[in-house]
Amino acid sequence: MADFVQLNSRPVFFDASALVKLVLTEPGSEKANRIKSWAPWVDTSWICIAEVLGCLKRKWNAKELSDNAYSGHVYAFLSLMRDGAIHAVDVGRESSSQFGQCALLVPDIELPLKLKDLDYEVDAADAIQLLIIRKHWAHRALVQDQKLCFVSADRHLLQAAITEGIQTVSVITDLPDPVYDTCTKSP
Repeated sequence: MADFVQLNSRPVFFDASALVKLVLTEPGSEKANRIKSWAPWVDTSWICIAEVLGCLKRKWNAKELSDNAYSGHVYAFLSLMRDGAIHAVDVGRESSSQFGQCALLVPDIELPLKLKDLDYEVDAADAIQLLIIRKHWAHRALVQDQKLCFVSADRHLLQAAITEGIQTVSVITDLPDPVYDTCTKSP
């Protein structure tokens, strides 16, 4: 647990691979829930919300979840949002008239395509996550002087985030990962 001490006051951004672990019991679930409980707030994007619901639906369609389990997990996940434990942000620009505008509607949408050109092993949705994190969190870090941390279970996305200078923590395993747990290192 000592590896999470520095996360205690950091806001975090969960991608879909980490969010789903908040409602399903699978490897990394305990670590994801611990991080959520220690963070002052958890941000995500609407794209990740859709990805989590899609993941639950795929498991239900594949008969990995019963009807009751599927309904229960969807309810639990949406309750996290309703209760304010998770905040969805898709930031366009930081101007007051466009703050919160969906990232898909802004001119910078070309950035995910540029990120893809850098040979990151990420899909378009992951590239958009990096865009949202960079734009939203860069603004928040300046305004609130907060060090921010990206939480994921996707090794390729974590590596792309590190390359982009985003601090990360992996929920892939409950053991500290010196490559991906950059949020737990001293500044």
